Amino acid sequence: QEEAKFNMPGNLFLIGIGMAMPTLMVHGTPEQRERFIRPALYGEEVWCQLFSEPGAGSDLANVRT
Repeated sequence: QEEAKFNMPGNLFLIGIGMAMPTLMVHGTPEQRERFIRPALYGEEVWCQLFSEPGAGSDLANVRT
């Protein structure tokens, strides 16, 4: 709802909140949860996922592993 008020692209926070945060909540230390969860939920930090492989760089079509 907050994203919609500002005409932001859908699912802007999907990777952080939908993928990384559940893992952090289950497996993270109390210190990690304290450091990362609140800023992500409040939009103070945006998480992303990066891909790179030797010989392919960030070209996902050429990733072999």
